[in-house]
Amino acid sequence: APVTAPAAPAARAAGEAEETVRAKGVAVASKGVDLACEKIAAMAKAAVVDPDMPRPVRRVAEAVVDGFMPEVRDMILESATAAFRKKVDDAAKMTAPAPPCCPNFPARVRAHVLYHMFPHDKTIWACVKDPWWWFYTQALGAFPLWGVTTAWWFVVLAFKWSESPVDEFQLVDFVVSFKASQFTTACVQAMVVGATLYASCIPDCSDGAPGSEPAFRETLWLFFARVLLCWVALGLLPWSAVKGGYHYEPVRGELASVARKGGRVWYWMCYDLVVAAGCLALVAFIYAQPGGTDWVQNAQLFHVKVLYGMLSFPWMVLKLPMMYSLILSLKPTNYNRAGETVRPATGKEMAAARDARRGKVGPA
Repeated sequence: APVTAPAAPAARAAGEAEETVRAKGVAVASKGVDLACEKIAAMAKAAVVDPDMPRPVRRVAEAVVDGFMPEVRDMILESATAAFRKKVDDAAKMTAPAPPCCPNFPARVRAHVLYHMFPHDKTIWACVKDPWWWFYTQALGAFPLWGVTTAWWFVVLAFKWSESPVDEFQLVDFVVSFKASQFTTACVQAMVVGATLYASCIPDCSDGAPGSEPAFRETLWLFFARVLLCWVALGLLPWSAVKGGYHYEPVRGELASVARKGGRVWYWMCYDLVVAAGCLALVAFIYAQPGGTDWVQNAQLFHVKVLYGMLSFPWMVLKLPMMYSLILSLKPTNYNRAGETVRPATGKEMAAARDARRGKVGPA
């Protein structure tokens, strides 16, 4: 006992020394990254900006480069300071099992839906082999009648929101995915359907024109109601938390990030709000026209829906690789079997999960 008495003060001193070294290393790395980013920005501007550009165009190009640099700095800084930080162990969370059916059956349903729709340990190819993925995302998520699609995505949003705190990435991804799907469903698919209906109904389109299907107008209003659903998701952002990527223990003297929740997605939503308002104005104008026949009016409303879908194309840009990191400054997350938000699994973790599903190791 007398030999081990000084162990506690010595351990504290060693811990203090380690914390000081970690903090110093992060500070030095941060200064180096700042200097490097200044040079990267200067090189990017030299490559992008042409001296013969008109001054307004040159200013816009420089502003775009400056706008991207904070995200670039964060990505470089995380890699540069990883050696000085301690990762928070999340192995138990990554392999958490599904909750039991009793006594909380709704929690089991929620976890089942979120995991099979947004699994953390499956690639898209593994999802395609999952019947539940098809059922939740396609059968319910894209059902064209009776407002099933709108009701289902409201349920999905409620499931995501029920986790406290809700994940920032999941809320933004809900909005981006929802709006990007409008381009494919309300524009591309609708244009093909509309062209086919016009080709089949000529010369008399009073019965077979676009918009002649039963309950078309009710479905149209449900389509515009999805705009409100996206704003509800963004309205939850102030109460969200960042759960993506690896988490590290805080370093002494490091300031917490005060970035606006959602990043630049607010610019896209303001654009979408203007587009939706313009389309609703066109709908009001069509309704106000006197003496119009029902099939002509329905066809005009169908074209407004196609226009709204066409103007949703900018959302497709955010679905391109790396755009969440560069434009929105978000780290991706998915759900484990327990319905908890976690980072996407690594290749090694996915291989272990694949073996478990095939019964090679552990339970399915």
